[in-house]
Amino acid sequence: MDERHPRFFWKIDSGTQSAWQIEVENVINTGKVLGSESIQVIIPNLILKPKHVYRWRVRIWDENDCPCAWSSWNSFETGLFGEFPGEWIRSSITGTDSQPCAYFRSLFYLDKQPHKARLFMTALGMYEPSLNGSAITENCFLPGWTDYYHRVQYQLFDITHLLHLGENVLGVILNEGWFSGKITRQWTLGRIMYGETPAFKALLEVDGGAIPLEWRYNINGPIRCSDLYLGENYDARMELPGWNQTGYTENGDWYPSLTCSHSIRYDWTSAPPVIRADFLKPVSIRNLCGELIIDFGQNHAGREHIVLHNAPRGREIIIRHGEMLDNDSRVYTISNRGARATTIYITKGGEHEVIEPHFTYYGYRYISISSADDLELEIESVVIHTEMERTGFFNCSDERINQLYSNTLWGEFSNYVDIPTDCPQRDEKLGWTGDAQVFIGTAAYHTGIGAFFSKFLTDLELCCNECGVCPQFIPFYRKNDFIGTAGWADAKLICPEILFQMYGDRRLMEKSYKSTIRYLHYVYENECIDNITSNAIWGDHMAICATDKSLIATAFFANALHLGSKFAERLGDLKTQNELLAIRQRVRIAWQERFLDADGRLINDTEGALLLALQFDMVEQKHIARLVEQLRENIERNQWHLTTGFLTTSFLMPVLLSHGLEETAYRLLKQEDMPSWLFPVMQGATTIWERWNAWSRKRGFDYKNMTNYGSSFNHYAFGAVAQSFYEWVCGIRPDPERPGFKHFFLDPHPGKHGFKFAKSEYRSVYGTIKSEWMREDDGILFAFSVPPNTTATVLPEMLLLTPGEYTLFRYKNGRYVFDLK
Repeated sequence: MDERHPRFFWKIDSGTQSAWQIEVENVINTGKVLGSESIQVIIPNLILKPKHVYRWRVRIWDENDCPCAWSSWNSFETGLFGEFPGEWIRSSITGTDSQPCAYFRSLFYLDKQPHKARLFMTALGMYEPSLNGSAITENCFLPGWTDYYHRVQYQLFDITHLLHLGENVLGVILNEGWFSGKITRQWTLGRIMYGETPAFKALLEVDGGAIPLEWRYNINGPIRCSDLYLGENYDARMELPGWNQTGYTENGDWYPSLTCSHSIRYDWTSAPPVIRADFLKPVSIRNLCGELIIDFGQNHAGREHIVLHNAPRGREIIIRHGEMLDNDSRVYTISNRGARATTIYITKGGEHEVIEPHFTYYGYRYISISSADDLELEIESVVIHTEMERTGFFNCSDERINQLYSNTLWGEFSNYVDIPTDCPQRDEKLGWTGDAQVFIGTAAYHTGIGAFFSKFLTDLELCCNECGVCPQFIPFYRKNDFIGTAGWADAKLICPEILFQMYGDRRLMEKSYKSTIRYLHYVYENECIDNITSNAIWGDHMAICATDKSLIATAFFANALHLGSKFAERLGDLKTQNELLAIRQRVRIAWQERFLDADGRLINDTEGALLLALQFDMVEQKHIARLVEQLRENIERNQWHLTTGFLTTSFLMPVLLSHGLEETAYRLLKQEDMPSWLFPVMQGATTIWERWNAWSRKRGFDYKNMTNYGSSFNHYAFGAVAQSFYEWVCGIRPDPERPGFKHFFLDPHPGKHGFKFAKSEYRSVYGTIKSEWMREDDGILFAFSVPPNTTATVLPEMLLLTPGEYTLFRYKNGRYVFDLK
């Protein structure tokens, strides 16, 4: 890592911590430090060197001030700290469609067996490294997508075990990737944005000394094209056996590498890598007039892995990918839009060959394979996503809701591929900020996303304009068409706030603070007229009933001012805090004057408008009951159907449950007819759809509403409802004043006609929290688990729990009966 001020974390087995001590071997010993924090701990005056391995350990004192034993030693290694010597290496390939990959090799000698060897690598594009014929890493799409106008990431590999005495060969396959591939040209009329030519950089150090590398390249290898939108063309007849091994004889296709210069910042890869996370077996294989149709049973992001046996030489096999089947039972590719999403493989012939693309992935449940029905095949699908630890679990008595929950998980897995994309299948795969901020709360329960979003938000700040406004997607390669709009630009505040609540991470709000304040002042001074702003270009995207854009934009601005004031308070900037609160009050009053009638009801009577009013505290206390009733009436008038869009759907369950409308909330959640959360589930969906009505068993595809232009069947925004499964159905909610679940609330809402049971588990940075409830003949049984070194308050009884397992209480005859164990 390159973090000069690292944060230390540990978990304790039982009880409560009263003090801690950290020793960094041969560097610093903190001595006993009073405090119960065991996350986000920074050691003052800790000075780290680049390219150095450090060992550290920790011990604590318990609640009785008794010292515990030291932990085992742990280690971390520092990187380059911004300095990456050497030249950028490139081939003769220029920025045109369907570029072949370039193969590079460098021969070097060692006169002794090394004790420690490190390879530092980065690329403008994507790269796959190998040493002496062995893959150095199984990670995908290195070095990841960053804002190439400002920075690039690099990786560090321990290659000691792959080196040997004498001759060694370092190999690199270089691809255009996000740097100059079609993804950065599809929406720019083909114009090159970051640069025309992919390049890479490598630094090899053996026992502390740099090994000079001289590179040669070949562009006549088998990967004729590998593109995030187009797919891959692979001609196995052009393979280069032994090209990355010793003893290989070069032919006339190998040339001395070219060099280029780029002024750019080098950052250590702070986020987890993209990995081949799982394998799916086909649930069915059908032969349709010579075309194989394979169903993997689950929509996902990935790529095929097909083993061919005894294929003839020169056979062209075409593999297409789709999320659905069309009316003729063939793979439906319209939802891919401008993405060709096709693998074309030409066989070399022989006993055994493998089809698996290299620098691309697809979004699909189904594939079709042409020209292979007479071949012996072994077929799997490789699931690809960013490596994330699963931290959240939910289960209830209603299998439809369990499937909905599963769909939200697969939506995240499919779209967290180095950045939080909007969809994995079509000509986007972009980091849309609105989608990211809507779903981040759910994602933070599902999986550990702290490092993943830290990387994304670093690029978000780099992509902001001089006013602090962030664009519609990140990284933003288009120098024009910059759109900062309500609900999307708000990711700038909402995402750091969620990371603070869930993980206690202050750094992101600290790093973006000045830019955030500029943004808030810019909106107020340039976009507000009489304290009302109308900058909501996409409104409540995909809503059935449209909400006034000025109402949306002004409510989101008021919420942004509230969050900005919280940032200022936490960072000790009380002057700015008061300024922002004063502006918010003016905006709030103007919003009430514009959108409330004389009786305190909303003039714009949509579910979305009412949710914004209640979620963002836009009205006075005296009007709340009236708006809650108006919301209930609206939902009943719509026969318990959703009419909300991307920005407001996630507010439905928390607003309804927090204002006593439990029966309305559960009836809405269990609704099966369109539009509803369960409508796609009832149609067999295995992920979250972009549109409520994209397809039905009765009508097929809804060609009148965008599906013929590529409506996505894997678009996670509406899946943000799963946050309510954790926070409201099972009641596990963070306390923003004591973040990271140092203290939290337990506030389940079973309702009178909810589920028979529900249970949830969340593995916080302090430890595992459990909440479950079950209906009994005469009441409801609740059980909770509170991890060590934390406390929890049970609502509404305000009972404070300390660490331990509890069978907590029963609800009988309108009152709580506590049974602590």
